[in-house]
Amino acid sequence: MLGIEQFKKLQELKELGLSKLKVSEKLNLAYKTVWNWWDKDEEFFNAFQKEHEFILDNYRQYIIEILKICPQINNTVLLNRIKEDFPDFEIPPSTFFRYVKKVREQAGLIKPPRKYIKRTD
Repeated sequence: MLGIEQFKKLQELKELGLSKLKVSEKLNLAYKTVWNWWDKDEEFFNAFQKEHEFILDNYRQYIIEILKICPQINNTVLLNRIKEDFPDFEIPPSTFFRYVKKVREQAGLIKPPRKYIKRTD
């Protein structure tokens, strides 16, 4: 899912008469994302975001506990773990990833940088 600024820019470019394809190229978004939000208004967008953010708040403490134990965990692995532990969990991956990023920043649990080992062959 896209953020509010991207949504506003999408609508702005639409009003200027650009095609969905041109908007997706200009904003570096998937065509399907542009297509999904093309005919939506800002009120719908805000309601959609609130609904999904509110649902994710129910899992916030669980996410924080996992991040405290294993801060280097990949967000995809974290998503899969939540889906295993909570079979009714149905949030779009992009929304989940954005939420985890925000939780990491707020809780000070930023993912440590990867360490690369230089191979000598």
